[in-house]
Formats: sequence, C-alpha cells, structure tokens
Amino acid sequence: MTNLIIISSVNDLPNETDLVNKLFENGLELFHLRKPEMKEAEQKQYLEKINPAHLNKISIHQHHSMANEFELKYLHFKESFRNSFLFDKAKKNNYTVSTSYHSHNDPYVANEKYDYCFLGPVYNSISKKGYDQKINEDVKIKQEKVSTKIFALGGITTSNTEPLLKRGFSGIAVLGSIWQEPNKCIESFNQFQKLCQVSAPSF
Repeated sequence: MTNLIIISSVNDLPNETDLVNKLFENGLELFHLRKPEMKEAEQKQYLEKINPAHLNKISIHQHHSMANEFELKYLHFKESFRNSFLFDKAKKNNYTVSTSYHSHNDPYVANEKYDYCFLGPVYNSISKKGYDQKINEDVKIKQEKVSTKIFALGGITTSNTEPLLKRGFSGIAVLGSIWQEPNKCIESFNQFQKLCQVSAPSF
C-alpha cells in the first residue's frame, strides 16, 4: 500500500478531473474523492471523466453503492456509518475500507475492522478554517500495536512531512497543500512523493 494519499478539494475546481488524471499519470496510487455536497449524478459524471485504468485507485466517501458500477476497490466511512449495513456489506465483498479518527487513542481501542485510517488534524488545517490541531506533536504512533495503517491528516506541508513520518505514521494524507494552487498541484505532488519515498517505512 502507498504512503501518500491525496484527498480531493471539497469545492469544485476548474478542470479538476484533468488534474486528477495527471496526478495518476505522475504516480499517484490512492485518491480520496470527498465532496460532502456532491450529488449522486455529479459523482457519476466525475468518475466517468477519470481514465478507467485508474478507477481502482479511488476511494469514495459518499454514494458507496456506486462502487460496483465503476469497479472501485476502496470505500471510506465517516463515523456515523461505521457500524452500518453498508459497511458490513463492503467488508463482505472484500473492499479496502478506511475511516477517520480525531484522538490518538481511537485507532488502538476501536474494532480493527479498517484497513487504514486518517488521524488528525496533526496541524492546523490549511483548507478548513477553525479545523485546528488535535494531535499533539509529541504523540508517536505505535504501529506495531494495531493492524490498521494510520495516516496523518491536517495541515501537512513538505516542511513537516519528514518529522511526521519519523513519528511512526504509515503515511500522510494531503489536501490543502495540493489544491491551494491547482495549477501547481503536479509540482507539489512530486515534492511530497519524493519525501515519502525517502522518509517513510515500506509496508
């Protein structure tokens, strides 16, 4: 599994799917499509614009029933859906599933039904005002104590990536640093990719 995940902008961007396709062409292995206000028809149109060769690298956060239509393999569940019928069905059908936590103790005490999770914000969010740091900088991840891979999320930049990975995170999930300047998203992604290849443990 990759150690670098890119999450979509919540807001629609000009030529967004073209940029996502270019990210895949540059080596992106896992992309999270998270747009809470996106309607089912809009999500379908979005996925139809993605090169079919890369659809199996996308995790969807909403409209999970669409996974079968597009032969997706990743599904993300927010807290309110963790114990839902859809989650149980996803596990039964061998999807790779993820969720998000906001306390460093959660991944250890939660039922380890998830293949990986996001933990954060590890720093003040770049893209979401008021979404401030909840995970203290002295927290280290004891990955050997949990089977779920733990990815740092929130306020991640190229300058704090290496320290995060040294704290034991399996990888990073990036949003704001990629999309704050969409015309530079490929350049930013390449910088993160190099940092992750050098600094992160292989798994």
